[in-house]
Amino acid sequence: MVSVSGTHLPQAGQTAGGNGALSALGALNAFLSTVQSGAVVTAVTDLYLCYELQSTTATPMALVPAWCVSTDTADYYVNCYTGMVSSS
Repeated sequence: MVSVSGTHLPQAGQTAGGNGALSALGALNAFLSTVQSGAVVTAVTDLYLCYELQSTTATPMALVPAWCVSTDTADYYVNCYTGMVSSS
């Protein structure tokens, strides 16, 4: 049996852990810091809310609200609560 836990996508004005959920502008700013640190990207083609499947030893499978930043080279996921950026 497989189970997955997670958090719902944030509603406008909803807070998580005392901080507001990351806006689209905040997600793009977090992504920009990734691009400045060496990622090769020439165009952002799409930006949308989604869930990222994350796995740790404590939580084998969890769906985490994220912004997906699609570019001409790869998709990047920006965690809605922490601002951490990962790529696919």
